[in-house]
Amino acid sequence: MIIINHKLFAAVALLTACVGAQAQAPKDVVLTEERLFHKEAVEPIGVWTGAAEDGSRKTVELETADGVTLRGWVIESADAKAAYVLTFRGNNETIADAGSQARDTFFSSRLNLNVMTFDYRGTGFSEGSISLKDALADSREIYDDVVKRAARVWMSCRQPVLARCCE
Repeated sequence: MIIINHKLFAAVALLTACVGAQAQAPKDVVLTEERLFHKEAVEPIGVWTGAAEDGSRKTVELETADGVTLRGWVIESADAKAAYVLTFRGNNETIADAGSQARDTFFSSRLNLNVMTFDYRGTGFSEGSISLKDALADSREIYDDVVKRAARVWMSCRQPVLARCCE
């Protein structure tokens, strides 16, 4: 469980466009795992590998320190020296969602960036069960893996709590 003070809540809400013009932040907001992550069924592995058959992306696996396999995709830019953008999904999103794929394709084709994206553990194509503690640890491991691949790494994070992975 995370307790966020009202100033931090307001900043997070503005960044994620969750607050309307008339909404006011409560004094303290308690973000439980149930509010941060909705449990999702794991997708069939054949869909994950099948999406890469056309050459538009490559499958990538990362084994975490506790032995869970996270699965994702790398969409490579035509420019071998291009920076990487690491994308983290929002609540209830997976890498196979149309919106997620559209965003990742935009980064690659329009901005000429390499894209690396993973499903959170216990969602999409990844193994395990999701929790905030594990998601934070996983995001750090994913970030460390991307930093080994490229000198320049940017992040697109629709789950603001996970932006802490780079602190």
